[in-house]
Amino acid sequence: MKNKFGLTKVWKKWLTVVFVVAVYHLLRDIFQEFFKLSFWFTDFLHFVPDKNALPRKLQWLLLDGYSQWLTFPVEIFLIWAVPKAWKKEYFATIDALVLTTVMVTETWWLLTVINYS
Repeated sequence: MKNKFGLTKVWKKWLTVVFVVAVYHLLRDIFQEFFKLSFWFTDFLHFVPDKNALPRKLQWLLLDGYSQWLTFPVEIFLIWAVPKAWKKEYFATIDALVLTTVMVTETWWLLTVINYS
């Protein structure tokens, strides 16, 4: 049964951007964390937050250096979920999961990037 809130072209284009970013970020993480390589592909738009630059209340976001490993399951989920969402003609549960995952991840990222000094 088709939902009255149809999946628009804008939503599918946004999913394409999410997919490309997830693939890029996963490849970059593999090159950096496993192969210890650093070149233009791994350095493009890369940001390493300084724990001391964050306010004390936000330092827990970096999880003592383990936060970099949390991106792997998120990226793998997005790479799996976005093609499934592309196939739907309506806003389904998988779309809500993708949207929620991106919103939570980006909120976490913004809190670590923004300098509250």
